[in-house]
Amino acid sequence: MTAKDIGRLLENCPSSSLLAQIGAQARRSGSRAAVVGGFVRDFLLGTASQDIDIVVEGNAVALARQLSGLLQGRLVKASPFGTALLALGDQKIDFAAARTEYYAHPGALPVVTPASIPQDLFRRDFTVNALAVELLGDDGFGPLLVPCGGVGDLGNRRLRILHAGSFQDDPTRIFRALRLANRLKFTLDTATEELLREAIKSQGWRNISSARLMREL
Repeated sequence: MTAKDIGRLLENCPSSSLLAQIGAQARRSGSRAAVVGGFVRDFLLGTASQDIDIVVEGNAVALARQLSGLLQGRLVKASPFGTALLALGDQKIDFAAARTEYYAHPGALPVVTPASIPQDLFRRDFTVNALAVELLGDDGFGPLLVPCGGVGDLGNRRLRILHAGSFQDDPTRIFRALRLANRLKFTLDTATEELLREAIKSQGWRNISSARLMREL
């Protein structure tokens, strides 16, 4: 299967119409949008997913607000980080502006700057989540964007952290790694397991607010 094949296969998935509408509205508003992360990962694993995350080159909150009217949905929340949550009945869709980020200290909220969709993939947690497919509206779907080796890790059923400092930057990833490894029946690669154990010993998770920790758990 090539990167271009993914777009053709997505045209037949249950969410294809919704994704096409999101892509079309993004184009009308002068933005670019892509479906990213868990939805793409699960699709490649042959698993249906209701976890739809959209990354936007442009104003993600404005796009979510436009779609709430167009699709008769409800904008549940928006944040100063350029993120929004759109509810369409029981379906929840997360929107986020494409960005790069850095952490002033372990457990801190990130400092973000605008970026492109491919650049955004490098800030993510694990290689298998650093996957995206651009939504081209009436033109369907773009090819799979996979800059970090995520497809190979999917094939090997391996969970690999994207950056050596990821667990220290955001200790919630400790819990996410364990949850994903168990749910997907993946193994942690050797370096990731070592970094995870170091992060647990350093107890950086104690710097996380109780609200963030409970959301992750």
